[in-house]
Amino acid sequence: MVNMAGESFNLIKESVNLVTVQIHQISASVEKISSITEDVVYSVNDVFAIAETAAAGAQNVSAAIEEQLASMEEILASANALSNMADELQQAIAVSEYNCN
Repeated sequence: MVNMAGESFNLIKESVNLVTVQIHQISASVEKISSITEDVVYSVNDVFAIAETAAAGAQNVSAAIEEQLASMEEILASANALSNMADELQQAIAVSEYNCN
């Protein structure tokens, strides 16, 4: 009976040691997962910062395009005005030549 009790205690001791080893392994795995998760969070934050910078750049480009479009519209209006003035000048020259002849 004493031998059976001793064997039972040895089995319990071995089981406790095995559980302790498994707990340490699980703890190490949890720490590794935590570290990886932290790295992922930093990477996501970096991507977010890059996306914000890209969005700001896109807004700046959009504003520049709008300014260029406004400038082109002004140039077109000036070109049309010059064309009208050239037509008027040509008509004035034609009238002047007609009156001189």
